[in-house]
Amino acid sequence: MNQKTLQINGICKQYGYINILKDIDIKLSDGNILTLVGPNGAGKSTLLKILSTQVRPTKGEIFYNNIPVYKELNIYRKKLAFLSHKTFLYDDLSAYQNLLFFARLYNLNDPDKKVLELLDFLKLNSRKHGPVKYYSRGMQQKLTIARVMINDPQFIYLDEPYTGLDSRAEDLLSSIIFKKKEEQSIIVLVSHDIEKSYNIATKIMILNKGEVYYSGDKKDITLPQIMKMYREVLEQ
Repeated sequence: MNQKTLQINGICKQYGYINILKDIDIKLSDGNILTLVGPNGAGKSTLLKILSTQVRPTKGEIFYNNIPVYKELNIYRKKLAFLSHKTFLYDDLSAYQNLLFFARLYNLNDPDKKVLELLDFLKLNSRKHGPVKYYSRGMQQKLTIARVMINDPQFIYLDEPYTGLDSRAEDLLSSIIFKKKEEQSIIVLVSHDIEKSYNIATKIMILNKGEVYYSGDKKDITLPQIMKMYREVLEQ
Protein backbone atom coordinates (compact mmCIF):
# COMPACT_ATOMS: atom_id res chain seq x y z
CA MET A 1 0.00 0.00 0.00
CA ASN A 2 1.33 3.44 -0.89
CA GLN A 3 2.28 5.70 1.98
CA LYS A 4 -0.32 8.33 2.81
CA THR A 5 0.44 11.78 4.14
CA LEU A 6 -1.67 14.82 4.89
CA GLN A 7 -0.09 18.18 5.58
CA ILE A 8 -1.53 21.65 5.96
CA ASN A 9 0.72 24.68 6.18
CA GLY A 10 -0.34 28.03 7.58
CA ILE A 11 -4.05 27.60 7.00
CA CYS A 12 -6.08 30.76 7.65
CA LYS A 13 -9.75 31.44 7.06
CA GLN A 14 -11.42 34.81 7.16
CA TYR A 15 -14.99 35.92 6.61
CA GLY A 16 -14.78 39.64 6.08
CA TYR A 17 -12.71 40.99 8.98
CA ILE A 18 -13.40 37.97 11.17
CA ASN A 19 -10.59 35.43 11.58
CA ILE A 20 -12.00 31.93 11.89
CA LEU A 21 -8.67 30.11 11.64
CA LYS A 22 -5.16 31.49 12.12
CA ASP A 23 -1.97 29.78 10.92
CA ILE A 24 -2.93 26.15 11.46
CA ASP A 25 -0.24 23.54 10.77
CA ILE A 26 -0.90 19.79 10.76
CA LYS A 27 1.19 16.86 9.56
CA LEU A 28 -0.30 13.35 9.57
CA SER A 29 0.76 10.02 8.14
CA ASP A 30 -0.42 6.41 7.78
CA GLY A 31 -2.76 5.27 10.54
CA ASN A 32 -2.94 8.58 12.39
CA ILE A 33 -6.20 9.57 14.09
CA LEU A 34 -6.26 13.26 14.98
CA THR A 35 -9.04 14.43 17.26
CA LEU A 36 -9.90 18.13 17.23
CA VAL A 37 -11.46 19.46 20.40
CA GLY A 38 -12.39 22.94 21.51
CA PRO A 39 -15.36 25.12 22.50
CA ASN A 40 -18.08 26.23 20.09
CA GLY A 41 -16.72 28.72 17.62
CA ALA A 42 -13.14 27.47 17.92
CA GLY A 43 -12.97 26.72 14.19
CA LYS A 44 -13.09 22.91 14.33
CA SER A 45 -15.83 22.33 11.76
CA THR A 46 -14.39 25.02 9.47
CA LEU A 47 -11.03 23.26 9.50
CA LEU A 48 -12.71 19.96 8.70
CA LYS A 49 -14.57 21.56 5.79
CA ILE A 50 -11.31 22.98 4.48
CA LEU A 51 -9.66 19.56 4.67
CA SER A 52 -12.59 18.01 2.81
CA THR A 53 -12.48 20.84 0.21
CA GLN A 54 -15.98 22.11 0.97
CA VAL A 55 -14.46 25.46 1.90
CA ARG A 56 -11.33 27.06 0.48
CA PRO A 57 -8.80 28.58 2.88
CA THR A 58 -8.09 32.29 2.69
CA LYS A 59 -4.40 31.52 3.04
CA GLY A 60 -2.19 28.45 3.30
CA GLU A 61 -1.84 25.15 1.48
CA ILE A 62 -3.01 21.55 1.86
CA PHE A 63 -0.98 18.61 0.54
CA TYR A 64 -1.95 14.95 0.19
CA ASN A 65 0.91 12.57 -0.48
CA ASN A 66 3.05 15.70 -1.08
CA ILE A 67 0.72 16.89 -3.87
CA PRO A 68 -1.12 20.23 -3.55
CA VAL A 69 -4.83 19.40 -3.09
CA TYR A 70 -6.06 22.02 -5.53
CA LYS A 71 -3.64 20.84 -8.20
CA GLU A 72 -5.36 17.45 -8.39
CA LEU A 73 -8.68 18.19 -6.70
CA ASN A 74 -10.76 15.42 -8.29
CA ILE A 75 -8.15 12.78 -7.47
CA TYR A 76 -8.00 13.89 -3.84
CA ARG A 77 -11.78 13.97 -3.51
CA LYS A 78 -11.98 10.37 -4.69
CA LYS A 79 -9.71 9.41 -1.82
CA LEU A 80 -11.67 11.13 0.98
CA ALA A 81 -14.83 10.60 3.00
CA PHE A 82 -16.78 13.17 5.02
CA LEU A 83 -19.34 12.30 7.67
CA SER A 84 -21.51 15.07 9.10
CA HIS A 85 -24.85 15.32 10.90
CA LYS A 86 -26.71 15.03 7.59
CA THR A 87 -27.21 11.60 6.06
CA PHE A 88 -27.26 12.78 2.42
CA LEU A 89 -29.41 9.73 1.67
CA TYR A 90 -32.29 9.72 -0.80
CA ASP A 91 -35.44 8.87 1.16
CA ASP A 92 -37.38 7.35 -1.72
CA LEU A 93 -34.56 5.01 -2.71
CA SER A 94 -33.73 1.76 -0.97
CA ALA A 95 -30.52 1.10 0.93
CA TYR A 96 -29.24 -0.88 -2.03
CA GLN A 97 -30.11 1.88 -4.52
CA ASN A 98 -28.55 4.58 -2.34
CA LEU A 99 -25.25 2.76 -1.98
CA LEU A 100 -25.20 1.73 -5.63
CA PHE A 101 -25.68 5.37 -6.64
CA PHE A 102 -22.67 6.48 -4.58
CA ALA A 103 -20.58 3.50 -5.68
CA ARG A 104 -21.15 4.48 -9.31
CA LEU A 105 -20.29 8.10 -8.54
CA TYR A 106 -16.88 6.86 -7.45
CA ASN A 107 -16.67 4.65 -10.55
CA LEU A 108 -15.90 1.51 -8.54
CA ASN A 109 -14.86 -1.52 -10.56
CA ASP A 110 -17.59 -3.79 -9.16
CA PRO A 111 -20.15 -1.51 -7.48
CA ASP A 112 -22.76 -4.22 -6.94
CA LYS A 113 -20.29 -6.45 -5.09
CA LYS A 114 -19.13 -3.58 -2.88
CA VAL A 115 -22.70 -2.59 -2.00
CA LEU A 116 -23.71 -6.13 -1.08
CA GLU A 117 -20.58 -6.54 1.08
CA LEU A 118 -21.38 -3.37 3.03
CA LEU A 119 -25.04 -4.26 3.48
CA ASP A 120 -24.02 -7.68 4.81
CA PHE A 121 -21.41 -6.16 7.15
CA LEU A 122 -23.99 -3.72 8.55
CA LYS A 123 -26.67 -6.41 8.82
CA LEU A 124 -29.06 -4.48 6.56
CA ASN A 125 -29.63 -7.26 4.02
CA SER A 126 -33.14 -8.04 5.21
CA ARG A 127 -34.27 -4.46 4.48
CA LYS A 128 -31.97 -3.61 1.57
CA HIS A 129 -34.85 -3.11 -0.91
CA GLY A 130 -37.09 -1.04 1.39
CA PRO A 131 -37.26 2.77 1.02
CA VAL A 132 -34.89 4.55 3.39
CA LYS A 133 -37.66 6.89 4.58
CA TYR A 134 -39.18 3.97 6.47
CA TYR A 135 -35.91 3.10 8.23
CA SER A 136 -35.39 3.78 11.90
CA ARG A 137 -32.90 6.49 12.81
CA GLY A 138 -30.38 3.83 13.82
CA MET A 139 -30.68 2.06 10.47
CA GLN A 140 -30.25 5.34 8.62
CA GLN A 141 -27.14 6.03 10.68
CA LYS A 142 -25.69 2.67 9.72
CA LEU A 143 -26.43 3.31 6.07
CA THR A 144 -24.81 6.75 6.29
CA ILE A 145 -21.65 5.14 7.66
CA ALA A 146 -21.72 2.72 4.70
CA ARG A 147 -22.17 5.65 2.30
CA VAL A 148 -19.04 7.44 3.47
CA MET A 149 -16.97 4.25 3.42
CA ILE A 150 -18.11 3.06 -0.02
CA ASN A 151 -14.92 4.26 -1.74
CA ASP A 152 -12.46 2.76 0.79
CA PRO A 153 -11.23 6.27 1.62
CA GLN A 154 -7.63 7.08 2.45
CA PHE A 155 -8.57 10.33 4.21
CA ILE A 156 -11.58 10.31 6.54
CA TYR A 157 -13.11 13.45 8.08
CA LEU A 158 -15.72 13.02 10.81
CA ASP A 159 -17.68 15.94 12.28
CA GLU A 160 -19.17 14.96 15.66
CA PRO A 161 -19.77 11.43 14.33
CA TYR A 162 -21.09 10.01 17.62
CA THR A 163 -23.78 12.65 18.13
CA GLY A 164 -27.23 11.05 18.19
CA LEU A 165 -25.97 7.50 17.70
CA ASP A 166 -27.39 4.65 19.74
CA SER A 167 -24.92 2.38 21.54
CA ARG A 168 -24.87 -0.22 18.75
CA ALA A 169 -24.21 2.40 16.09
CA GLU A 170 -21.47 3.91 18.30
CA ASP A 171 -19.77 0.53 18.61
CA LEU A 172 -20.10 -0.04 14.88
CA LEU A 173 -18.57 3.34 14.05
CA SER A 174 -15.69 2.79 16.47
CA SER A 175 -14.96 -0.62 14.97
CA ILE A 176 -14.91 0.91 11.47
CA ILE A 177 -12.59 3.72 12.60
CA PHE A 178 -10.15 1.24 14.12
CA LYS A 179 -10.40 -0.97 11.02
CA LYS A 180 -9.54 2.00 8.79
CA LYS A 181 -6.66 2.86 11.13
CA GLU A 182 -5.30 -0.66 10.69
CA GLU A 183 -5.64 -0.18 6.94
CA GLN A 184 -3.45 2.91 7.37
CA SER A 185 -6.07 5.53 6.53
CA ILE A 186 -5.67 9.02 7.98
CA ILE A 187 -8.60 10.12 10.14
CA VAL A 188 -9.48 13.57 11.50
CA LEU A 189 -12.34 13.64 13.99
CA VAL A 190 -14.10 16.61 15.59
CA SER A 191 -15.71 15.93 18.95
CA HIS A 192 -16.99 17.59 22.12
CA ASP A 193 -16.62 14.27 23.96
CA ILE A 194 -13.09 14.67 25.35
CA GLU A 195 -12.81 11.20 26.88
CA LYS A 196 -14.09 9.32 23.83
CA SER A 197 -11.98 11.38 21.43
CA TYR A 198 -8.88 10.89 23.61
CA ASN A 199 -9.38 7.13 23.74
CA ILE A 200 -9.66 6.82 19.98
CA ALA A 201 -6.87 9.24 19.04
CA THR A 202 -3.20 8.92 18.19
CA LYS A 203 -2.86 12.72 18.11
CA ILE A 204 -4.73 15.51 19.91
CA MET A 205 -5.28 19.14 18.95
CA ILE A 206 -7.13 21.74 20.99
CA LEU A 207 -8.39 24.77 19.08
CA ASN A 208 -9.44 28.02 20.70
CA LYS A 209 -10.61 31.12 18.87
CA GLY A 210 -9.20 29.81 15.63
CA GLU A 211 -5.73 29.13 16.97
CA VAL A 212 -3.89 26.02 18.11
CA TYR A 213 -3.93 25.94 21.92
CA TYR A 214 -2.26 22.52 22.08
CA SER A 215 -1.07 19.93 19.58
CA GLY A 216 0.78 16.70 20.25
CA ASP A 217 0.86 12.92 20.31
CA LYS A 218 -1.52 11.12 22.64
CA LYS A 219 1.39 9.20 24.17
CA ASP A 220 2.87 12.47 25.41
CA ILE A 221 -0.16 13.68 27.37
CA THR A 222 -2.67 12.14 29.77
CA LEU A 223 -6.44 12.49 29.69
CA PRO A 224 -6.48 14.54 32.96
CA GLN A 225 -3.97 16.95 31.41
CA ILE A 226 -6.14 17.35 28.31
CA MET A 227 -9.21 17.90 30.48
CA LYS A 228 -7.36 20.55 32.49
CA MET A 229 -6.32 22.43 29.34
CA TYR A 230 -9.84 22.20 27.96
CA ARG A 231 -11.24 23.75 31.16
CA GLU A 232 -8.67 26.53 30.87
CA VAL A 233 -9.88 27.22 27.32
CA LEU A 234 -13.51 27.34 28.44
CA GLU A 235 -12.64 29.83 31.19
CA GLN A 236 -10.98 32.28 28.82
